[in-house]
Amino acid sequence: MRNIYLALSALFLLVVFLLNVFVYPSHTSPVESLQFDINPAKGINNPIKYLASFAAMLMIVLLYLSIITAGIVNLIIAINRKNNKQPVIHMHDEPEKTFPISLDDATRLFFHIISLLLLVYLGEIFIFRVVLRDKTFSDLTMLNFSLFSNVIIEATTILLTLRLFSESFLGLRVKKSFFVTLLKIYTATVPLLLITALINNFLAKLINVPTAINPAVEILLKISDKPTIFALFLQAAILAPLSEELFFRGFLYKMFRTKHTFFISASVTSLFFAVIHGTPQDILPLAILGAALCYVYEKTQDITVPVIMHALHNSLSLTYLLVMKSLSS
Repeated sequence: MRNIYLALSALFLLVVFLLNVFVYPSHTSPVESLQFDINPAKGINNPIKYLASFAAMLMIVLLYLSIITAGIVNLIIAINRKNNKQPVIHMHDEPEKTFPISLDDATRLFFHIISLLLLVYLGEIFIFRVVLRDKTFSDLTMLNFSLFSNVIIEATTILLTLRLFSESFLGLRVKKSFFVTLLKIYTATVPLLLITALINNFLAKLINVPTAINPAVEILLKISDKPTIFALFLQAAILAPLSEELFFRGFLYKMFRTKHTFFISASVTSLFFAVIHGTPQDILPLAILGAALCYVYEKTQDITVPVIMHALHNSLSLTYLLVMKSLSS
């Protein structure tokens, strides 16, 4: 039965990837449309709001410059420590050597989550392209439906994962020292994200891969009502990081780590993390982010730390986009 689950999971994953690359980009705007027209003349009608948005943009730019600067310094320190055969970051606790559930249960959990992902994707396509094909819907309606679908997937993933794993296995014992580790790793990750993003965009254009804006980003850019923006922030900053970290780091990474080295475990998990997001133009930076989240989990052995780091990254990205939107509207 285990082999059947694995074979079906692999097949379903392939279908999900093909849907993300060739079907879902037609639901959203191309990446090239993500442009902001910042014109000071637009602030004449409401100068206070424009100045506030401009001040917020300057603060975010300074924050990112500080993060990048700290990141470069931390990368140099890490390389130096590695060359001197010193630990880059000290291990807080030793990783678990045993996995708390059987391989059959792990395979079943993986199959259930991938099946849910595929069913939600196919359901969305069926509703809009078959059942309601004669109806006219705005892009925003379809994007909101995609957001609702993501909430279903994320909430179910959290419930299925927490049902099988204990608190002691996942960690859930945040210490003050963990935050220092988190900040060191995150700041060192941001410069790498920028470099790999440039490389990824160049390669995507070179081989003409269909690309699209992440639905959550497009919703943020198109909506104007505050309750929906607030709901989107909750989904992106709490629900998504919690579900993805429980599944990718708490489940998949830990399962591989009990039998393989950190490099192999992090590589497999991070590549899967990048591909499953369905944005080909972001595969390399997502893989780097996934590896960094594996690394911070490896060093702290507490799932709450990568959850916080993931939430921090998503929150900063959405805040930047929201401020840029305010300046260009």
